[in-house]
Amino acid sequence: FREETEGQRRSESAPEGERDDSHATWPSRAGEDLPDGEWHTAAIVWIDLGLPPDADEEKVFETVTLVLPALTAITQDYFGRAIPHRDGLTALFGAPAAHEDDVEQAVQAALEMRGYLAKRARQSQISLGFRLAVSYGQVVAGYIGPEYHSEFAVKGEPVRAAEQIAKSVPPG
Repeated sequence: FREETEGQRRSESAPEGERDDSHATWPSRAGEDLPDGEWHTAAIVWIDLGLPPDADEEKVFETVTLVLPALTAITQDYFGRAIPHRDGLTALFGAPAAHEDDVEQAVQAALEMRGYLAKRARQSQISLGFRLAVSYGQVVAGYIGPEYHSEFAVKGEPVRAAEQIAKSVPPG
């Protein structure tokens, strides 16, 4: 990422009527700096909460607001990074910081998440048909989006593999 001061941004702002892309992290023209995506060897835990599509929206919202913070806390307890996605959560171990036991940490976190979700499924007012899977390999990870609202993202075959495995296993 480019580090700029507020004064630099003001002095380089676009003339009136032209688009000001000075806040963008993705280049709009050739030759500009790219975001700081880097290759990492990482373990991925993919969690699909298996929320029923016909469930009451308020109950789904309540369930998600209880479950995601708990899954995030479990991820962080094992030195991982939680990245919410549409159907649940991706837990990343090994990026941006790597540890020699990232795979073991991911497996331990996945086991704890499974136990938590099984308990929550018994207590929930809606059906939680959760699925999870662990994968390992080379990923590209880094921050994307404008500086004022950048998010950590991860892409790569291990992410796709964990998602596909999670979708193929029975719930629970």
